[in-house]
Amino acid sequence: MPRPSLLRPALLLAGITALAFGLTDTARAGALVNLIESSSLETGSFNRLLNFVELRDTTGRDREYSVPYIPDTLVVNYAADVITEWKKYADTVHWGQITALNNNLESLGVPHEVYTTACVVSAIGDISTAIYQGVAGKTWLNPTLERPKVDLKPRLDPSLLTVGDGVNSDFVLAPRVPSADYCAGGSINLIPDEGFLAYAALPGGGLLYEPGQMWCTPFGCLTSGQYPAPSWVNWSGLGGRMDAGCNIVNNVAYPKYEANVLKSLALNMPLAIHWNGATTVQGVRTGTSMAPFFALDPLGTENLKKVAELTSKNPLFPVYLTTGLPAAAPGVTDALDDLKAQLPAGTVDQQEYQGAATFMQTWQHLDTVIDARPITYYGKSFWHYCLFGCSTVPTVQPMLMPPTTMNGPTCFTPPQGVNNVPSYTGTSTYTTFRYHYGVTTVSEGKEVGNVQGTPLLRTDHE
Repeated sequence: MPRPSLLRPALLLAGITALAFGLTDTARAGALVNLIESSSLETGSFNRLLNFVELRDTTGRDREYSVPYIPDTLVVNYAADVITEWKKYADTVHWGQITALNNNLESLGVPHEVYTTACVVSAIGDISTAIYQGVAGKTWLNPTLERPKVDLKPRLDPSLLTVGDGVNSDFVLAPRVPSADYCAGGSINLIPDEGFLAYAALPGGGLLYEPGQMWCTPFGCLTSGQYPAPSWVNWSGLGGRMDAGCNIVNNVAYPKYEANVLKSLALNMPLAIHWNGATTVQGVRTGTSMAPFFALDPLGTENLKKVAELTSKNPLFPVYLTTGLPAAAPGVTDALDDLKAQLPAGTVDQQEYQGAATFMQTWQHLDTVIDARPITYYGKSFWHYCLFGCSTVPTVQPMLMPPTTMNGPTCFTPPQGVNNVPSYTGTSTYTTFRYHYGVTTVSEGKEVGNVQGTPLLRTDHE
């Protein structure tokens, strides 16, 4: 139980006001911030040997949980891992689709975008990838790149916690994961999709598409149908081949994505409380895992800057933080508490005397997101110069695939049959559970947002 000396006038006033005016409905409350403690003489619980925040579960077992603080560096590490692991997963699936699709031995195209060079002669694909990355100023995906982008400002609307957390795919047209991650879904196809007749300057030999052809003589040129586009394409056949490879890659890549995020959660937030937990599905989302965190900066500079900014908006704010306003009307204190929610993480001492704790939260949400990077099939067109015989020159003919969906582990490209549509959109749409993170600052006596259900029981009894 909290020591009386640590109960601030503002907290007492909030409790009295809630009872008097019915502002608190404990039937709807969840994780209530009971106490912020920078030191404790209690040894009955390991979690109380450290600086901690005491949360009260008012909907389930009506008990208290002590959640230790962690430094902001660990929070940044975890957030960077959440961002990186999604990008790795999306990259793996994207390039798994492309290499499974472009699996002809003699397929033309950028070297790292076809199966033979990326997966059989992988050194060529990896070298060409590294060259492209150098020219484009990119590199292999790793969390070090993401750490400077992590935003630890509190988000005030729990419904928008997934906005701006950086968990998205980058529009980079070269792999940023090793080829070994995405090659499992493909195999070499020795028979060209365009058949063999086009190499002899003859039409009508297409297997999965009929390539566009041009025949030239000293007297002029003739072309087939939509040259250089194919006369027809068996989009269903190409989509089926791509989906078969994608499913193999996806069924390895998605569990790996989840496992790597959970490994980071265990490493960086080992004593987090799991309010139903980030692996317990409840409708379109999971529960929340969370831990309070503090700024390693001994001055809590960012917190102090925000206090100064908020003071310029309401001169009562610093007084409320330090001594409380026992004579203030409920509406005034509610408005001041709303300002507290904007405070970034300070030191533990700052959070204790300000009466507001800052939490890192993480959960999964069933998202529908579009990866706009094009899935390209590299067909061919043929130019023939004929006099006493014909000289044949094949050239690459890129075609965007029909849009693909990834519903969990299943890749699916809607059958388009055989037609003469020269290209589609080439996009991929994911409908799957993704990890997110968010930061929230909560006053003592207030409920933590973005949680539901009850926490998982811990091994130590508090």
